[in-house]
Amino acid sequence: MTRRREAAVIATGTALAVAVAGCVTSGPSVAVGGVEDALIDDFNATVLDTQVFANTDEYSEGAGDGLIRGAEAEVELAPGQGPDGSAAVRFDFAASFSSLELGRWKHAYLAHNTWLETPRGLGRFNAVALDLKPLGFSIAKTFVGQEHPDGSWHTIFTYLHLVNDEWQRVLLPFDLMERSHEFPGLADDLPITVQLSVPVVDNFHVFHYRDGIERGELEMAGSVLVDNLRFVTAPAPEHQVFADFEHPDAPLLHSAELRPTGMYYDYSNDDSGEERITPGLTDLFVRTEVKDDGPEGSFLRFSGAYAIDDDIREYLDTGNVFYATLNMSGLGSWEGGNELTFLIRSSSFDHTTIVYDDRQNERSFYTHGVGVSDLWTRIRIPFSRFDHDGATLGARRSMDRRASAPIQVRGEERGGRGRHRRGRV
Repeated sequence: MTRRREAAVIATGTALAVAVAGCVTSGPSVAVGGVEDALIDDFNATVLDTQVFANTDEYSEGAGDGLIRGAEAEVELAPGQGPDGSAAVRFDFAASFSSLELGRWKHAYLAHNTWLETPRGLGRFNAVALDLKPLGFSIAKTFVGQEHPDGSWHTIFTYLHLVNDEWQRVLLPFDLMERSHEFPGLADDLPITVQLSVPVVDNFHVFHYRDGIERGELEMAGSVLVDNLRFVTAPAPEHQVFADFEHPDAPLLHSAELRPTGMYYDYSNDDSGEERITPGLTDLFVRTEVKDDGPEGSFLRFSGAYAIDDDIREYLDTGNVFYATLNMSGLGSWEGGNELTFLIRSSSFDHTTIVYDDRQNERSFYTHGVGVSDLWTRIRIPFSRFDHDGATLGARRSMDRRASAPIQVRGEERGGRGRHRRGRV
């Protein structure tokens, strides 16, 4: 028998819940305003202003050879399918595999790719926004890039964790996206290309692309609808305000994850870990959304659910747990501050770990644990209490001025490590 299990919520909640509001390093949270934007394409005209194209990219070597049997992609206008009932552009894709042997999957790569190239340069804008509706997937690696006159490409990227079969507005602030050390920045006078790459393996792990399993084969099929592509000037937050969630165009990237997914690493026999199918886990669901009825205005709510059966005991009895992670990156300056403050509540966790990912110093992770409850609570953590191998953030001479190093809020299920409590499953 399969039962639904509520999982992790950042914000007010349903059964598994945590709530986060107003992350600041000093001073009050201040609402952000003054947004500028410019519509690039709403896809309502017969002739588009934006170049759109798609493919399904396949790459394999060694043990992955012969794994991919076929792939295709199509692009079309979709009248009446936009978020407001108008037209959108629709990308359809399909592919099939010949084997589900996990050892071979590690040597193969397959992703559906959609490209939207703007007809003009960025000008003064510092972000791009678009409406997305995924159909059949929930994870996309999203690139923003430019082709320079010498033929070179320069790109930045981030991962999007979306809600399948729902329209959602996505804001991509360029300063918050991952980049290589050689990235020269985006030129104001060159068009940009937005690429959505939908990876098969990542989405398989969260229970997409599973048609045909009973026949011993894997078929990947899905679509994505895109509408209202626009340039945006995301306003700078107040000094030392990391995020207050008060404005939809405020520069903030966030994503949420539940663990385990359909696969996990077993370290019981080998320190390097062995990838295994999670027993008893048959589905999962994750959502993040900003709500406006918090104790001091808006807040970010993270919710999710698992579908499990009795075989999950095999996973739990070896000391594994259910946990959730919320990742946030913002542009508020940390310099001059000496503590992190925020509001939090959870109906699912009684303890969370706050993690500062220090990207300027070889990805050092500074952590501090805090207790949480069903009641909204203001947390104040001095930088001196964030620890990494005996060093603290308080000893740092300077903080990342962009503050794009993510903050993570990580919570484990109530009840203690490895315990399987009756009534929770």
